Amino acid sequence: DATSGAAGKEVWERFDAACHLAYAPAALHFQQQAEQRKANLEAAEAALLALRASVEQLLQGAPDWKKIANFCMQSQQDWKKLGHVDRKHKSRLDADFEAAVHPAQQALDQRRKEEILSRESLIAEVLSLDPMQRNTTDQLKALQQRWQAQAAAVPLRRKDEQVLWDKYRAACDGIFAQRKQASGEADAQRRENLASKLAICA
Repeated sequence: DATSGAAGKEVWERFDAACHLAYAPAALHFQQQAEQRKANLEAAEAALLALRASVEQLLQGAPDWKKIANFCMQSQQDWKKLGHVDRKHKSRLDADFEAAVHPAQQALDQRRKEEILSRESLIAEVLSLDPMQRNTTDQLKALQQRWQAQAAAVPLRRKDEQVLWDKYRAACDGIFAQRKQASGEADAQRRENLASKLAICA
């Protein structure tokens, strides 16, 4: 129209009809997407209601920290699977999700901090043992049972768990290495004593 002048009405109507015909499949697709985003929005709102109720229930009484840790992890995964929503709703929904999960996550984070200090205390107990005492092995076994019980009750983040376990294992290995060295030295001394007594007898 700008370069050659306006076309006739009939030509325009044919062009307009062709455009509508070409756009029809896309229009259907966009409508389906809009309906899906609306369904995702409703699912997200329902999920938030369920989350709030679950968090309140989880924090009642004596918390099951393993269950809470699994809940926080699974909630994050499930939230990401809900699908796209209109941009104007996304920020609000994400903020509502964080607010819903926050009490459980905050309680878990605090309990994990306390547990890390407790595990550090167990490691210190191992390091304080006297390798030469007869009951040291029994004490190590008791500490190992306490470690396993605490690990089952309060799951730490994998990297924290691995760092603490490596330190604990190194402390135990150090005790056993000292006991082995002392035992070897005692055996050598006994052999020397035997040789001396045999020489005296001869």
